[in-house]
Amino acid sequence: MGAGHGHFVAIGPADVAPARRPRIAHLTNVYLPVLGGKESYVWNVVEHLPEFDFEILTARVPGVPPPTTSPNVRVHRLRPAEWFRGPFALPMLGQARLLWGAFSLTRLLRARELAAGCDVVHSHWSDVEMMDGLRRLVTRSGWQRMLQKTLTAATFPQPMVYTDHSMLVQETPEPVRMLLEHFLRSARLVVAVEPEGTVKANEMRDACGGTAKIEYIPNSVDTAVYRPREEDRRPGTVAYVGRANKAPWLLQEILRLLPEQRFVLAIAGYSRSMEKWRSMRSERVEVLENVPPDRLPAVLTRADVLVNPLLHNAMTRVTIEGLACGLPVVADEGLSRYPLVDGKTGRLVPPKPEAFASAVKGLLGNPALLKDYGREGRRIVEREFSNTVILPRLAAWYRRLSA
Repeated sequence: MGAGHGHFVAIGPADVAPARRPRIAHLTNVYLPVLGGKESYVWNVVEHLPEFDFEILTARVPGVPPPTTSPNVRVHRLRPAEWFRGPFALPMLGQARLLWGAFSLTRLLRARELAAGCDVVHSHWSDVEMMDGLRRLVTRSGWQRMLQKTLTAATFPQPMVYTDHSMLVQETPEPVRMLLEHFLRSARLVVAVEPEGTVKANEMRDACGGTAKIEYIPNSVDTAVYRPREEDRRPGTVAYVGRANKAPWLLQEILRLLPEQRFVLAIAGYSRSMEKWRSMRSERVEVLENVPPDRLPAVLTRADVLVNPLLHNAMTRVTIEGLACGLPVVADEGLSRYPLVDGKTGRLVPPKPEAFASAVKGLLGNPALLKDYGREGRRIVEREFSNTVILPRLAAWYRRLSA
């Protein structure tokens, strides 16, 4: 009310303080531009939830340029540099594992400082494999103390979300088991990306006395971008997307067994690890290196079928990306393969080159079946694995934990 005049003063939009945007930190030991499952998971979340501000806390890798990001995303590449990855990688021998462990611990402590202004920390950190290599260098009690100290440093005072990235459906050596138990006790939410993972997480949580909420929130894709190509053409191109250290021998044999087919291989890796893939280039084999995530849909839609040798239990992002583009997927048999369903959205075969080649040949030789599988895969992904279905569930947790 005005000074003695009885007039109300209108308060316009400019006079109201804007609501504070929740700030979420993502802690990950690896990030772009080298594209892998964990990297593309984080990228998909931060690039498709513009209502949040994101801080990505990751290791600096010498020789690897910083990624391009949206205005609401900042990437912090922490020192000491990760000299055991990248184009100038040092060999991981003997005492080098002690150095790797010290570097990882130092980066965690720096990440805690940078995350101080964040409301929630979403962790993807799993750098415990380096601890396994220390068993023969220190006593067992010393090893356990070192691992526990590292896990404590990976625990932040803010509410934490932890995503398992398929660890819950795979074999769990002692360091990984201790990692999962630690976050089942300390995190507010543990996200399992496969439904089978929630079963194991509940069992582990009850056994270790944890209190974390466990929720199945699978990988998801932007189905407006990952979509089938418009035109039909004679099928004949096979796609593969994967890390450079993943089954090059298997792909090499598949190439040999399918001499009539064209291949497009999108490989994520560094200079040394790429050499064996570069040697596969020919007139019919195209090898693309470190394709950015926003360009991957254009690569997939050039193909007619996707081969995805997993060699472990998991439902990978690559499967969902391929199905979203209307591509039948051929993968090896194992647990947690849905939405890849044998005889409906693709083929599940023994992990042998001959089995992969036979399945690919059978699909490419039957265009009607190829189209039916592609249509069903696309339908399932739109209904169950689209960003519009999945990401609001994660966003709701971010808002709840930020309140």
